[in-house]
Amino acid sequence: MVIPHSNVPIEAIRPNDILLLLFLGFVAEILRRAILRQVKLPSTQSIERRRKLTQLRYETNEMKKLGPSAFVETSKLERKVLSLEKSLKDEEEFRKKNVESVEKVLKRISFILNVAIFLAYYGIPLLTIDGFRVPLVNPELVKGLNDESGGGMDVVHATAFMKGIMFPLSYVGMGMKISKLGLGEIKHCSTGALVIYWSAQVMAGSLIDCYEALRFR
Repeated sequence: MVIPHSNVPIEAIRPNDILLLLFLGFVAEILRRAILRQVKLPSTQSIERRRKLTQLRYETNEMKKLGPSAFVETSKLERKVLSLEKSLKDEEEFRKKNVESVEKVLKRISFILNVAIFLAYYGIPLLTIDGFRVPLVNPELVKGLNDESGGGMDVVHATAFMKGIMFPLSYVGMGMKISKLGLGEIKHCSTGALVIYWSAQVMAGSLIDCYEALRFR
């Protein structure tokens, strides 16, 4: 079953650059998730200590049932439990600090990659809508539109078509605006490099979330 939609009148497209950015975004997100997962997971020693703590708590409760005659043994077990609990608490705090530190480093790397892609493709549209063909594929969309910007009716038609495709993303936040910097009068009817890169990251993140939900349910 295919969802009905209008043909997309493409004026220009850079498939090799799009594939490269999709690959980079996909790999970047997978690596980010993998690194964070590795840092957040408790170590083998920590898991073993938790098992030992559970066993000690059980033994302590059983010893308490024996009453005053087992006071010395109970006290020893309680001290072991407290010592192990403190050790696990310290380890958990250390892991949280380590996660925060790694997240900061990953954010910096992500920012640097975004800036590098923005500069490398500044002013280069990766996909542009052909405004002259829009009335042929979707005449109802452009009916009654006027050229108020002075850029030409082809740009007006292409802009309307692109907004329809990208809605509601075309109205979301500063990210979309930043990705269009340098594209001039066609910024509203074309796609910048960062949008492609971010879309790959979102796709990779969604796939990983689905995989984890199915695996750990």
